[in-house]
Amino acid sequence: MHDILSHISRPNSKFPRKYCHDINPSNWEDLSPLFQELQEGEILNLSDLKQWIDARSELEAIIAEEGARLYINMTCYTDDADNAQLYTDFIQNIEPRVSPKIDLLNQKILANPLTGQLEAKYGQWIKTLKAEVELFHEENVTIDSKIALQLQEYQQITGSMSCYFEGKIQNMSQMAAHLEGSDRKQRELAWRASAEVRLTNKKQLNDKFNELFSNRIKMSKNSGHSSFLSYIFQVKGRFDYSIKECDDFARCVEKHVVPLARSINQNRKQLLKVDSLKPWDLACDPEGRPALKPFANSDELIAATYKIFNRVSPELGKLFESMKNQKLLDLDTRMGKAPGGYQCGLEESRLPFIFMNSVGTNSDLFTLLHETGHSFHQFFMAIQNLTAYRDINAEIAEVASMSMELIGGDFLSEIYDENTLKRVRKDHLEDVIKLLPWVATIDQFQIWMYSNPNHTETERTEKWLELDKRFGPEVDWQGLEEFQACSWQKQLHLFEVPFYYVEYGIAQIGALQMWKNYRENSAKALGDYQKGLSLGSSEALPNLFAASGIKFDFSEKTILPLIEMVKKELSLL
Repeated sequence: MHDILSHISRPNSKFPRKYCHDINPSNWEDLSPLFQELQEGEILNLSDLKQWIDARSELEAIIAEEGARLYINMTCYTDDADNAQLYTDFIQNIEPRVSPKIDLLNQKILANPLTGQLEAKYGQWIKTLKAEVELFHEENVTIDSKIALQLQEYQQITGSMSCYFEGKIQNMSQMAAHLEGSDRKQRELAWRASAEVRLTNKKQLNDKFNELFSNRIKMSKNSGHSSFLSYIFQVKGRFDYSIKECDDFARCVEKHVVPLARSINQNRKQLLKVDSLKPWDLACDPEGRPALKPFANSDELIAATYKIFNRVSPELGKLFESMKNQKLLDLDTRMGKAPGGYQCGLEESRLPFIFMNSVGTNSDLFTLLHETGHSFHQFFMAIQNLTAYRDINAEIAEVASMSMELIGGDFLSEIYDENTLKRVRKDHLEDVIKLLPWVATIDQFQIWMYSNPNHTETERTEKWLELDKRFGPEVDWQGLEEFQACSWQKQLHLFEVPFYYVEYGIAQIGALQMWKNYRENSAKALGDYQKGLSLGSSEALPNLFAASGIKFDFSEKTILPLIEMVKKELSLL
């Protein structure tokens, strides 16, 4: 068994346990009496109520961290049978038993007349609890456990994807790095090799998606919703916007951002001197310069990132350095490691952990800036004693990460010379523009699928191709149609976290505002950044954005000036 966080002890001295001592959170026999005590405990006054909330919060943090640690171990080593079994045991034997107990506790606190007196401090939490009680259905506990197992199988499928290329076996993260090379023929060979692997797994992934999709539809029906859309909006606590705003966002992107993104690619085509852009022409340098290799290994990546954050703010530099010193970074790719990257909060320890698949590219640098932004969020909101307030909405979470890409990007002179710096900044700002159409594509794809739950796989493919025509970068797929048809499978969010994508668009608009503020007054912007993030989810989204010095608005009125700002910046580069 691999236990990558065995050195992080529980509990730690900074956040000691007050109520739940000497328990194994993977053993139901240890957890059950604690839930029983909370369920039967008398709440006669405000002091009792506050103590009850603290005890419940501590228990939830312990269980959440156990699940996070097991998930981290499983994704870091998908080929470790012991890690897989421990995670499987947790999602089969602990999570299904916890959910009904949490529902009973939710009902208990909502029924207590004293709860209303805590509205000022816990109003947002109480609002969430009411939604959870409305959503809870006993049968969904079993379905949720099935979904967790299916996602583990999905991770094992994607984690095992590899191909033999240039004399060695390489995983998909390693293969992606070849697409940044200057030799077009070699890029094509690498792309085709990866695409063939994905095509070989197409049916497996389609079947897995269909299972997940079917179970999610069942859950929404069990909870009394007429559609999965209304169900997932309530699950995700999207109280401040609706499908209408998502559709409006997509139309705005189609009208104002897609033409700009396509003009960027037209310029790329001219610089590459090719008749049409192929899928293997999108990640390389259009002027034929070699792919950037800013670091050789994770130690160099960490050292470079520390320098950047230390320039942004010595305080942020110290926080990043503490992650290095506490070994909270697993950055290198390897065989058997799940693809992608994420930041995961350890709720009891109140520490962040970053998982990545670094292969030495410039994009890896931006991934680490991004995930470290999430980590700063974890550090700042550690002051929130209520565990639920450290469970944050993605819209504000992604502001934390995307802001650090933009702000940190202003200090890449720590790594690159002046000419290379211009190249990197230009590429990143172009990626900001290209992201918004991709967000609209994925979000509209999900809205359509879950609005049409009886669609066929053929109809799904047709819709995907239609959306690519509407928002896509006008890539030439001639002769590659079978690969294009299943290209949606590369987006892991569609499998793992349905409807987690429009948040990236909302957050990108917020991050651009944050970057603008930083350039105008860096001290104030960083102060607002910390202030807003330290609130966790204790306020509604508009209030969290306002506390961060930005607007919660992703309409044309806010988007257009920001796009013009990026265009102006690009013209200077």
